[in-house]
Amino acid sequence: MKIIIDGVSIQVSNEEHNIVEVARSAGIGIPAPCYANNRKGGCCKVCLIEINGEHKYACGTQPKDKMNIIFKRDDLDKIRKNRMIKYLEGESEPCNCNCGSGGDCC
Repeated sequence: MKIIIDGVSIQVSNEEHNIVEVARSAGIGIPAPCYANNRKGGCCKVCLIEINGEHKYACGTQPKDKMNIIFKRDDLDKIRKNRMIKYLEGESEPCNCNCGSGGDCC
């Protein structure tokens, strides 16, 4: 299957489970600190992308054939930057996600 991220067509293999992984395999670095720490579902809300005009979290979104994803855009960059600051300062919003095995969340 193929998806498009910021105009770049990317072939997706079956091993890639979410947009963060697909993007990384194509050299696109979508920040996802909670995902990197084995928390899932958009806990930190930093991996924001847009698909068909709808905001989604890349760590919790599985690729689908012909998906058109927007990552690099000024308004999305600004939102991600603000959310990263909150995450690093420990001020993330309470999350309802599938967290790591310890059960602790952001």
